[in-house]
Amino acid sequence: MRKGSEDMLHGIDISHYQRGLDLARIRADFVIVKASEGKDYKDPSCEDFARQTLALNRKLGLYHFAHPGTNTAQEEAAWFLEVFRPFIGKAIPALDWEAGDIADTAWAREWLDTVYRQSGVRPWIYMSESVVNQEDWSAVARDYRLWMAQYHDTAPAYNYDMRNAGTPTAVRHWHSITCWQWSDNGRLDGWEGPLDMDVFYGERELWEQLEKNEPAPVRKSDEEIADEVIAGKWGNGAEREQRLKEAGYDPARIQQIVNEKTRRKSVDELAEEVIEGRWGSGETRVRRLSEAGYDAAAVQARVDELLSQRSKVYHTVRAGETLSGIARRYGTTVAQLVSWNHITDPDHIVAGERLRVH
Repeated sequence: MRKGSEDMLHGIDISHYQRGLDLARIRADFVIVKASEGKDYKDPSCEDFARQTLALNRKLGLYHFAHPGTNTAQEEAAWFLEVFRPFIGKAIPALDWEAGDIADTAWAREWLDTVYRQSGVRPWIYMSESVVNQEDWSAVARDYRLWMAQYHDTAPAYNYDMRNAGTPTAVRHWHSITCWQWSDNGRLDGWEGPLDMDVFYGERELWEQLEKNEPAPVRKSDEEIADEVIAGKWGNGAEREQRLKEAGYDPARIQQIVNEKTRRKSVDELAEEVIEGRWGSGETRVRRLSEAGYDAAAVQARVDELLSQRSKVYHTVRAGETLSGIARRYGTTVAQLVSWNHITDPDHIVAGERLRVH
């Protein structure tokens, strides 16, 4: 890892917690700004800080705080892209990986791939040293750069003085880190509060290469790859696993899809899944069952039979569901669901809640 100050850039990462910061009054080669979080939150200071950074001819990064396990990677990538789009070609995107199911490396890979495909800019991924070295990031490290957080000294660090910063711990999977957040207690002339301190291992020209957008290669979906595995195009056993990893796919996830595609379910299993809402409703349900090779009429007949045998049917609420949608699925009304379940606010139901629906 290079040490000379001539091939490093020094900068900070900020969010609305630093609102009021006048970037013209502080020294920074680059500024990485929080852009978004989850699937619907935009940092209120993002636009202001981003515009300030560009107006000062400093390099810009924009990061997204992820919530794996709560939302899908596609949902969160789509939201980040809404915020990032005006800055494509002017900023480096990054995924902030520190909350929720941080072991779900496939989620992270899907988010990174989606942002890359849609923007043409390869994102970085940010995480602590402990997370870097406790998970298998091989599929991510192959294509995406690492921005790592690790603090060796908690004392205030003034004006990028790194004499007590130490050096980053060696990391698995990546040959080196691209950016190091070495302190969360930095101080800069022109701002009274603490700041996250970062160092970029490269010159301005390298940053400018990384922020350029170019058409991303077409990447096949996990479903398409699973079909190819079934067709024998990826080999078997350890060979298949290695080839999938090298191509940037999660072998466990691909195998899961393969298993789902190749296992024939009984009519009873399908009927239970239909009752749980896994196959949609109406014509959509019929089409999906037929495309999967099942007799939709036979499944529906079993559904009707099971429902007639039960005095009460219950449904467990999933994230994103509404009471009106559940009512339509089970052929009832919102008013009836409210009555059965003693619901006080029909517009607010909680994922995991068990509701009577029949």
